[in-house]
Amino acid sequence: MNSQRAPILRPGPGRWQGAGGVARGPGSRGAFSSFFYPMTDLITQAVPAKALADALAAIRQARQALAPYLVALTPEERAALPKMGDKSVAFVTKAAEFAQSLPTLMPQYLDVPGLVIDAGVSADLLPLYLELNGFATDVDSTRLEAGSEGYSAALVAYSALKTAATLNQPGAQAAVAELEPRFAGQGKRKVPAAIR
Repeated sequence: MNSQRAPILRPGPGRWQGAGGVARGPGSRGAFSSFFYPMTDLITQAVPAKALADALAAIRQARQALAPYLVALTPEERAALPKMGDKSVAFVTKAAEFAQSLPTLMPQYLDVPGLVIDAGVSADLLPLYLELNGFATDVDSTRLEAGSEGYSAALVAYSALKTAATLNQPGAQAAVAELEPRFAGQGKRKVPAAIR
């Protein structure tokens, strides 16, 4: 992507922010273009279909490769588990080493080989988890940003169509009729008399 981002016109959260802080809703009329403030456009190119397909195939391949070794827990099961924080990783690893090297000091009910496996799997999966977690966060952030920019631009298009519909422009009324159910039940927003 280019380092220079082109500004776009985006409405404020939950309202269309106008000059002097005046809020204008989707039903407002008039020269709406001056009632938007510039924001950075972070999404400037489409993701190629091949890149998406390749990434999805790689993810599925990775899941398939690890499937025999992974477990699926319910949210309740996850919440009930004792949590091992970052500081506990070294503790568990060292405890497993001592349990293995000093077996005569361990109680008979302790599964020492199982402890060694648990410590190893937890440590081995940590780099994979960190990589996947960062990747998932970036994917979700990009998806959210694209959705936000798209919705903001769609509101501008919708307002333009509503204005065109009041002027009986061809196709505008049909377009508005198809789009306006999105705002059904929200009621008309009050607009100060000075800008009606």
